[in-house]
Amino acid sequence: MITREELASAPFFGALDEQEQALLAGVARRGSAAAGEAIFKAGERSRTLYVVIDGLVSLRQKARVGKAETTMAAGRPGEVIGVSAMLEGEGVHSVSGVCLEATEFIELDVPDLMKALEAEPAVGLRILRRLTLLLAERLAAARAQLGSQTREGLISHG
Repeated sequence: MITREELASAPFFGALDEQEQALLAGVARRGSAAAGEAIFKAGERSRTLYVVIDGLVSLRQKARVGKAETTMAAGRPGEVIGVSAMLEGEGVHSVSGVCLEATEFIELDVPDLMKALEAEPAVGLRILRRLTLLLAERLAAARAQLGSQTREGLISHG
């Protein structure tokens, strides 16, 4: 478990009030990983939501052909990663999260988080709205990235 103050230092949770932060701190714990260590791997069951406190995490996806991985994004301090854990039922990581440097993060076990949010529906709604906004921003960034790789009238194969 971490303190409410530690949780409040992460931008994702900073906008919540003290009571809401205290509720979430009760289901949060601090984690760390060394450079080169995978926090999670694509295809694995996803039960944990992460908020990067310090360090850098490469979010990688295997190429369709071959075994090479492509970096899709980077988890920087303050960013939420592992959001597939919030999906209904059996969430599965769509990417791998590999630390590029020593990294510290907040871990939220999603089943415990959901129980806490169900006990406080107003908090749950605020958190889910923030996650929805985060996912919408990531989708827009992915679309922009794809758009920069194609030309009008052509389909990119690269």
